[in-house]
Amino acid sequence: MMRRVGEPKLTKEVTAELGNVTPYIIVPGPWSDDDILYHASNVASGLAQNNGHNCLAAEIVVTSKDWPLREKFVSALRACLSGIHERAAWYPGSDAKRAAFTRRFGNAEGLGRPVPGAAALEGGLKPQPWLLAAGGRRRGRGPGPEAFVSAGGGGASAARASTQEENWCGVLQEVALPGCGGDAAAFLGAAVDYANKQCWGTLACSVFVHPETQRRHAEAWEAALEGLRFGSICVNCPATTGFVATPLVWGAYPGNTPQDIGSGDSYVHNTYLLDHPEKSVCHAPWTYSPQPLWSVFQLGLEAAMPPALRYIVSQDRPLVALAYLMQVAVHALRGSVPPPWPWR
Repeated sequence: MMRRVGEPKLTKEVTAELGNVTPYIIVPGPWSDDDILYHASNVASGLAQNNGHNCLAAEIVVTSKDWPLREKFVSALRACLSGIHERAAWYPGSDAKRAAFTRRFGNAEGLGRPVPGAAALEGGLKPQPWLLAAGGRRRGRGPGPEAFVSAGGGGASAARASTQEENWCGVLQEVALPGCGGDAAAFLGAAVDYANKQCWGTLACSVFVHPETQRRHAEAWEAALEGLRFGSICVNCPATTGFVATPLVWGAYPGNTPQDIGSGDSYVHNTYLLDHPEKSVCHAPWTYSPQPLWSVFQLGLEAAMPPALRYIVSQDRPLVALAYLMQVAVHALRGSVPPPWPWR
């Protein structure tokens, strides 16, 4: 009889960085309409980058069921996804993942702008709408929260959410946690517990929290940052930011082994060469103007990317790097195209 003893055939150390079911946590607070639309576009960008074929793509939007502005936020998220062109699922196996998501959430909404000339795309790939399984649906095509109604059992409740396997394609689910009474401190505790225990993996997460909420609930906020068991935590920006900021550590939260690999067992980047890091926390300003380059609504995004990459690889030549940075700034200042405003 053979039994598993955990002794590898290969004794050379092999490390890995793998993905996770990335939670995007939306903390209740005094958000303005502009705040809501700005961060809804951040969440949409976290999904749309590379069509969701990312180890850090937005997978689950965690909200407070009792937050008075929740319906507005979900409505804004719909508007943002509706303003992004549909994408073809080019990654092998993506169609099967999408089909499984559709079976689980039969009434998930298809959103997005049709692609002109899509029938002529090479390889027979067909652009598909973004799919959103949220705790509410639109009554019709009219403006405003009055067009938003509860979905009853049709949304991605905490019990029905798909949390144990990456979807790895252009689909997104919202989970509205009950019982917090709209209180930010109570929600932070519940959201951390949900993300740690229900969302598979420990690679990355994003948290969107108003500066006033950070001040009023400083103790709960610090406890949340400490308690989240993720190797990268991005505050007020998509999880992508934690990867491109190379001084930060990128990798899973410590504790995985080759026998139970999870999101991986090591890290990359860490240009400050810190020993035994646990996690990185990347803080972004509450809002940027114009839209940052991580936003798919940034008009200068395509033109800015080549000099941005050259800037990144020119850090050993400061003057050359500065020249590339100036090119990036010129393109970034072109501004952004706003997604369809859902209330005006």
